[in-house]
Amino acid sequence: MDWVVISSDDWKPHATPDVFADALVAEMHARGVKGEISRRPISTYGLDRGGMCYVRRPLEEFSFGGLQLKVPSEYVSHFYDRLAELSPRKFGQQTYYKLHCSWSCIVLTPVLRRRLLRALRCRIDKAEAKATAFYAGKKSLNSVLAEVAAQVMGEEIAPEMLGQDPHARFRKKARA
Repeated sequence: MDWVVISSDDWKPHATPDVFADALVAEMHARGVKGEISRRPISTYGLDRGGMCYVRRPLEEFSFGGLQLKVPSEYVSHFYDRLAELSPRKFGQQTYYKLHCSWSCIVLTPVLRRRLLRALRCRIDKAEAKATAFYAGKKSLNSVLAEVAAQVMGEEIAPEMLGQDPHARFRKKARA
């Protein structure tokens, strides 16, 4: 299967099977997207959440439906859950699913959705173990920010003032 990415200055990039590309462009125009829409073939794509991240964090890389996909190990379970909850949409008579990420989207046929669900599900345990091993010895990004802010401002800043640590589940908890 051939894949393309459709993008515009007014819309997140959308990876889609080529068979949906024209319908996706028509939908973009119907929703009022102005300006030039680009369409280019792709063979690799990534799913990620927004926010801060560590460099060299572990990734799950696999091929499905002719596309090489990369997903940070800590988000395999997240994207599995999100994909499982999606409701079907329609391009005329064609059913599709759209998974929104922070910076992009991926459009899937029902068959590709099932394949991606299987691919993610079979990687969850291994991905969680890789993420746990990676984050176990790392400071939380919140505590790094607190240290930097304290140095710059010359004041003590508590990590909890900077929000919840999204990687807390990968660190060993102190026993009460």
